[in-house]
Amino acid sequence: MLRVENRSGVAQRVSLPSARTCDFSLSAPDGSELWRFSRGRMYAQMLTELAFEPGEQREFRATFDPSLRRGARAPLAPGRYSLRGWLETGGGAAAEAPPVELVLE
Repeated sequence: MLRVENRSGVAQRVSLPSARTCDFSLSAPDGSELWRFSRGRMYAQMLTELAFEPGEQREFRATFDPSLRRGARAPLAPGRYSLRGWLETGGGAAAEAPPVELVLE
């Protein structure tokens, strides 16, 4: 889950190049990307705008789908993985959550 909050005292707008509002990725211990929520999905190519009132929070969610992993469909090996989430602005992340570390033993 990615939680975005407008901490300023004025309304904020975020312009997005498509209907894809956010994205998530899972990286292996060596830093290589294993999964990305948007991989294999299609999004309408239309400008989208999100408006955030002062203090407003929104949550964006994704479910990890192992079938969209790059490479083998084997279970993830033990190790430390990194999960990231961000708003997709096309020119870079407008809001990005600090990576979450997942430890599989």
